[in-house]
Amino acid sequence: SCTRCLEACPTGALSAYRLESSRCISYWTIEQRGDIPPAIRAGMGEWVFGCDICQEVCPWNSDPVGELAAEFRTPVERQGLSLSDILAGEESDLRSALRGTPLLRPKVDGLKRNVAVAMGNRRNPGYIAPLAEALESGSPMVRAHCAWALGEIGTAEAKEVLQRALEGEADPDRRIELETAL
Repeated sequence: SCTRCLEACPTGALSAYRLESSRCISYWTIEQRGDIPPAIRAGMGEWVFGCDICQEVCPWNSDPVGELAAEFRTPVERQGLSLSDILAGEESDLRSALRGTPLLRPKVDGLKRNVAVAMGNRRNPGYIAPLAEALESGSPMVRAHCAWALGEIGTAEAKEVLQRALEGEADPDRRIELETAL
């Protein structure tokens, strides 16, 4: 009779105790290899890899016994890794830092795409510079999500970055992303 997970799911992926993967944040942040549709991005919130909201609200999980097993703790060398670090990181450096973890499952570009969405959902103007840099040098998929994020931040500075990028963008699909973000 409990419906906590159904009520807590931010994208409505759970209904009648069934999972609709096409709405699930875990699916979009881990399994999806291409663009995330704009209609899904806002519902992803700040999740960069997976989503545990249904697990966090489940009463069966409310009183875990014991400590977190050592193999599940974040290693010291990754504890300070920020969203900006990931977005600006070189592929080889990120692969090295994340080797042996599930964080490479969406591939480096997928992780950067997810970071851009999280930045856009935070709407923090402090992310304009790393988003602008990735907008110039990232893969087409990463650039599209950076454009969306800058549009969500929406300041005059963010719009100026988008306008400059639009003037130099040749890819017609990415131009549409830029125009939409503006």
